[in-house]
Amino acid sequence: MAYCVPGSLNDTDVKGKVVLCVGGGGISRIAKGQTVKDAGGAAMIVSNDAVTAYDIKPDAHVLPAAHVSYAAGQKIKAYINSTSTPTATIIFKGTVLGTKSAPMVASFSSRGQVCRVLAS
Repeated sequence: MAYCVPGSLNDTDVKGKVVLCVGGGGISRIAKGQTVKDAGGAAMIVSNDAVTAYDIKPDAHVLPAAHVSYAAGQKIKAYINSTSTPTATIIFKGTVLGTKSAPMVASFSSRGQVCRVLAS
């Protein structure tokens, strides 16, 4: 797992592969994706670092990408290190409506209005 800074994957065989990059390092998530794409990568998984842990932000990526929490990133890294032939697939399974609320929302959002309203 690396920061995927520009030029960092030039000597790595990532052609056609899903690359795991860690967030942070002063490089935007979109720039990380461009680095993966320029090196021939097919897709990217961005894992938060320990500081941003569960903070997920949307981006207009330049290649197929998934953004995961720090904990999920650590599990993915452990899987990669556990086998000589790790595999990954990103599959869009469509939009599902009417499901239970997600357990968390993005840091820039909210779950709605505050129930306590001050009376004037």
